Amino acid sequence: MALNVAQQIRTALEASRHLLVTFPQAYTLDSLGSALALALAAQSLGKRVTVVADGFTGPAQYPFLPAYDVKPTLAGLQQFQIKVKLDRTPLAQLSYSATPQELTVVLVPKQGAWTAADVRTETSDYQYDLIAVVGAADRDSLGSIYAEHRDFFFRTPTIAIDHHAANDGFGQYRLADVTAAATAELVYRLLDEWRVALDKPIATCLLAGIIEATRSFR
Repeated sequence: MALNVAQQIRTALEASRHLLVTFPQAYTLDSLGSALALALAAQSLGKRVTVVADGFTGPAQYPFLPAYDVKPTLAGLQQFQIKVKLDRTPLAQLSYSATPQELTVVLVPKQGAWTAADVRTETSDYQYDLIAVVGAADRDSLGSIYAEHRDFFFRTPTIAIDHHAANDGFGQYRLADVTAAATAELVYRLLDEWRVALDKPIATCLLAGIIEATRSFR
């Protein structure tokens, strides 16, 4: 039986080890509340989640929202590793020095010496294996989060949740409905399909988004 969109997103989330949730640089209360609600719901399902938005400084104007660490930059996507064989030449001491232009790593052997054949470098996989873009008509609206990490976005499966008619159709998993009053309404539908309990923090985020998007239900 074919899975519906909510089931496809749930399957992708269950297989994920670390979810990245992001929303537009010029965010609305709807996009912010929807992103936080999704992040809180994913955490309640036992998933590791990080929320990032370009230049985010904290919604001081929204003190009623639950406290959540939204990071202003997307850092540490990958690790660059230097590996040295120690089986024949054991390590006695390691130190490093760094300037704005150069990093120098100093290895001192207990005996013998290393050659270039004993050293290799590697780049690790991305620390996030699933992206949820919430309330964004396109990736460009994410600002530097997308502009500086295009390869990451193209290589990583993406969930797109949005109700804007201008949405350009990005994302492998798309929950989009232009008839919805708010993105928060779509997130609510998703969590209802998943049978996630709407505790006070999640409900507060969703209600705030709906009230803002509908101008207090007008």
